[in-house]
Amino acid sequence: MISLSYNWSKGYPLSSYLEDPFLSLQTLLVLLLVYKLNHEMSMIKVSALVGGAAVFTALAMGYEPHPATMPLLLVSIIYIWRNINLHIQIKKV
Repeated sequence: MISLSYNWSKGYPLSSYLEDPFLSLQTLLVLLLVYKLNHEMSMIKVSALVGGAAVFTALAMGYEPHPATMPLLLVSIIYIWRNINLHIQIKKV
């Protein structure tokens, strides 16, 4: 993701770095398969991987959230985290 963001921001030809998104996706899928085959797959791990990749990509591509949306973003993250924890607690019962 770093090289993809760097090359995109520098304006290099697309053909010189087009394989980077596919390699990143392949690495993410391999990591998820390792979790699944080791029976360590959980909603939290999948959410953290996908969410972290999305946030990192957005920041690396130059997206900066407007200051007025920051409280909404933080409340949304807390709400999502609380729902994931409630879902896990319900499954344990």
